[in-house]
Amino acid sequence: YAPQVGLSAEVAYGRCSLNATGKLGLGLLSQNAKVRGGTTLHFADGSTAVSDGGVFAPAGGASLSEDHFAAIPELDLTAACQLTPHIRIHAGYDFLYVSQLTRVASTVGAPDSRQVFQLNSYDPSVRPSGQVSRLPSDSFWVQGLTCGLEFQY
Repeated sequence: YAPQVGLSAEVAYGRCSLNATGKLGLGLLSQNAKVRGGTTLHFADGSTAVSDGGVFAPAGGASLSEDHFAAIPELDLTAACQLTPHIRIHAGYDFLYVSQLTRVASTVGAPDSRQVFQLNSYDPSVRPSGQVSRLPSDSFWVQGLTCGLEFQY
């Protein structure tokens, strides 16, 4: 939950233009993660065995929830040129950054070869370890390029 402020500017020179937009959101980022899993074993005689939990998920699962203060800046740049009265081309660049974010892979522990049924080291008494008790925070950024050809009639 964040208020967002921003600025937008455009510069034109003849038939070409450059548009820049910047935004900044500051506020509360609420994150929730649920780790659930199950294991089903299929035997040669056609029978199956089902158990709660698995290689990456503990029996009973886990639920975590945290709130963090986060900054989320965004930048958009677009250059355009009107080639003819009916044809316009444009290209753009986008950037988005999130200062506090939990990635899904960081909510589960590393697998133990003793938990993988297909391996000789399999031991059914071994339970998943390394489960997180807090949601680990990381930063995240993404970039994008766009281009287009516009026909107007």
